[in-house]
Amino acid sequence: MINLQRNFITFEFGEALNSQDSKLQNSPTVRLVLLPGDHKKKKAYFILVFFSKGMIPPIYVDAIIWSSLYVLLSLGLTLTYLTTKVPNFAHGMFATAGAYVTLTVSEVWNANIYHNLYLAFIIGGIIALAQYLLVLRPLMRRGTSIVGLMVASLAIDIILFAMLNIYADYLKTAFKIKSRDFYLRRYDFQIAGQDGLLIVAPTLAAVIVTLLHLVLTRTKFGVAMRAAIEDPSLASVVGINVNFVYAVSWFTAGGLAGLSGALIPLRL
Repeated sequence: MINLQRNFITFEFGEALNSQDSKLQNSPTVRLVLLPGDHKKKKAYFILVFFSKGMIPPIYVDAIIWSSLYVLLSLGLTLTYLTTKVPNFAHGMFATAGAYVTLTVSEVWNANIYHNLYLAFIIGGIIALAQYLLVLRPLMRRGTSIVGLMVASLAIDIILFAMLNIYADYLKTAFKIKSRDFYLRRYDFQIAGQDGLLIVAPTLAAVIVTLLHLVLTRTKFGVAMRAAIEDPSLASVVGINVNFVYAVSWFTAGGLAGLSGALIPLRL
């Protein structure tokens, strides 16, 4: 089917067009939009391609989205392990806190989830920073072994789990909303027949990975962080504030986990 418009021509083809069959109406279609250029100014024609929702197989969509979210989640876990050498069992709770930020923003505040993603980053970062400053750093100063620190992180995980359950009960009692097993895909926007998360998640993951790479390789703080990771004692001797580097690393790790967790309910 061809639609002639004033400034562009649209070509649409697929079995779903002009069909009364409900099965065919849900089948893939493609739309090509031809934007004419200016021959006198030697401007080229531009072709925009839009795919319907059924054009990209769902398994590919899920693979792109979930792999991007897991990249964000694993980046934070890697940062915490590299700095303090502690397998942090509470890392998943940072992501869960981010998910509850999304629930609060969408169901309680009736606000846009994407516009408030920074809240999930900040809250996740604060929780992780508190774990490091209030629990792990005092234990590390006392010479606690890695196993002891790991058990401490497991205790933090249990405490955070209990606190999030209390908050879930509060949401259910005060606002009458479903605060467990919640699904927020309906709050996602649509672009070219696809969920917006298909664009947001991989873009966010690529941008954050690139930024972290640039910070670690092109900035003085990145050099200080790598030095603190390699040899904390020697880094302290040359004037690097190792505790500050670790604190920033933990805040960033918690923020990335919270950011990943905030987006997960949009795909459930």
